[in-house]
Amino acid sequence: MHRVTPVLALLRATGVAALLLLLWNPVASRPLPDDVQPIVLLDASLSMTGGPWRAALDTARALAAARGALVWRFGAGVAGFDTAAPADGASRLAPALEAAAARGGEVIVVSDGAVEDVATIPPDLLRRPRVVVVPRPAFFDAFVARVEAPRRVSAQDTIRLRVSFGVTGTRDAGHGRRGTLVVSAEGRRLATRDVALPDSGIFSTEITLPASRFPRPGWTVLDVRLDGLGDPEPRDDGRSLVVEVSLQPAAVIFASPPDWETRFLARTLSDVARIPVKAFVETEPGRWRDAATLAPVSAADLGRAARGARLVVLGGDPQRAGHTSSAAQLVWPASPGGGGGRGGGTPGAL
Repeated sequence: MHRVTPVLALLRATGVAALLLLLWNPVASRPLPDDVQPIVLLDASLSMTGGPWRAALDTARALAAARGALVWRFGAGVAGFDTAAPADGASRLAPALEAAAARGGEVIVVSDGAVEDVATIPPDLLRRPRVVVVPRPAFFDAFVARVEAPRRVSAQDTIRLRVSFGVTGTRDAGHGRRGTLVVSAEGRRLATRDVALPDSGIFSTEITLPASRFPRPGWTVLDVRLDGLGDPEPRDDGRSLVVEVSLQPAAVIFASPPDWETRFLARTLSDVARIPVKAFVETEPGRWRDAATLAPVSAADLGRAARGARLVVLGGDPQRAGHTSSAAQLVWPASPGGGGGRGGGTPGAL
């Protein structure tokens, strides 16, 4: 018969007590203190623009007057109360709820319900506030989502702008609408294109314009806007892009014959070195073309481009691609047995 020592008895008692605590699992709760000033969290994101914002302001002011509540704005962050129009591009409620929970007291949220982080807010924070939903009327908003173009070009280049645009809101409000994409610089209109707006989602289109239309060489800010819509939120109707225009290309590539590696070199020089690059290809013996547009180019134009460049690249057969120039030269010969070029000799635009 084993004898129970005091130490063993104490360990057994501790284990039983721990097991009872796990089975009991008490939930501690405390009532909200009555002496803490209530707080109203007012949604100040862009979705509240217009009618919802006016209604939300009236609601927040009424709650503050009736309950002696403090008002905070929330959106991309948390800020003190003011009546300025909503300007935040995000509506995140979690930081505001955490700040309100730290001070205690009653919490009231005034919003249109378009809160983007609801799924990630802890359940105990979501259970606490009282939510006042401000109705949001049907709306229509057209916007320019993105503008892509080369950042450095020469004055002789033709620029291709890829513009992504779309609409949000109710299908009925925007169905069948048309707008005009306007490209301008320093208040001067450079190009326009009429576009049909989609029922929803994002479409893309290209706008081409010669760099010679720019007001002057150097850095220029291009503004691309959707005009003729009259939607209630004009701040997202345009995008800006900075483009540098040089009088002459910094690098000129002569590819005779054109191949894939010369094409890769042209893109690498443009993207990595960040310099304007002009490429010409000899698609037939003695016939040269602009690599971007495949437009025929005269021998005088080729010589002028070579003399104005700081770097001349002779691709393929250097003897056929040779042009008089005092610039630095890079010889990019075709590989032996490559069928007219390192990449297989496929003619075409670089």
